[in-house]
Amino acid sequence: MPDSRRDHCASRSLSCVWIDGLSRQVYSFLLQLFGDTLTIFLCPVLRCKQAEIYETEADMTVILSLVIAIVPSLLLVFYFYRRDSYKKEPKRMILFAFFLGIVSIFPAVFFALALGFLEKMENPWLLSFIEAFITAALVEEVAKTGMLRFFIFRNPYFDEITDGIIYMAVISLGFACFENILYSIDDVQTALIRAFTAVPGHALWSGIMGYYFGLAKTGKDKTDRLFFKGLALGIFYHGLYDFVLFAGTKDELASRFSWMVYLIFPILIICVIHINTLLKRALQQDREIIAIGEETGINE
Repeated sequence: MPDSRRDHCASRSLSCVWIDGLSRQVYSFLLQLFGDTLTIFLCPVLRCKQAEIYETEADMTVILSLVIAIVPSLLLVFYFYRRDSYKKEPKRMILFAFFLGIVSIFPAVFFALALGFLEKMENPWLLSFIEAFITAALVEEVAKTGMLRFFIFRNPYFDEITDGIIYMAVISLGFACFENILYSIDDVQTALIRAFTAVPGHALWSGIMGYYFGLAKTGKDKTDRLFFKGLALGIFYHGLYDFVLFAGTKDELASRFSWMVYLIFPILIICVIHINTLLKRALQQDREIIAIGEETGINE
């Protein structure tokens, strides 16, 4: 190959290498320039998008916790309403009872705060007892009973023993629904746990009381004595449930007695058996009262 052609090829190769190197540098510069520019413009957008995702997740958590907090109470209202197989209560009375339960939480909170001085105890066992049986069970069951006594007891629709169970259960479920929202808002786990424990618990304790309130309305026994008996039973079951729960979670006791928390389940099972027994008895007694009434009407 002539020297002139070799020199031309060599110079061309050097030019290609130089151009290639320059192009790489320009490419790197442009990438860095536009990369930084894209980062400057896209980061706020990405942060906003991430914030929107977090906000959406938070909203979904709140919505889900509210649904779980409310739905169990409504399902149990429907269950107890269906159990009244002879003469169902008007739906507006059921709704009114549920509303009374929501309202009852306000006097309950007021009196619980008023009795807060009793909780200044150093002994964890005594403190658990006071919290469970006085500032929780006594105050809450009296508040719910007061709603029945003052707003439903004299209503002409309250004319069967079973009605006492139904109305008290529905009042308690209104209370439990509102209480569950306060405890469980933005906390799905708490809402789920309470859906299977505290919510049905309220219905069971108050439903048991309601049987005796129904007897007081339809029977010949002394009203005050039956009210006291029913209230005492409701407070006992409610207080016992709260006591094992509070004692099992107290810092001073949890290391040795955390197992007590699991006692809430046999307590709830006993309450289920008790209220089912009372429901069957109430339905039988109502059937007999209706039969006597029909016979009396025929004879007349």
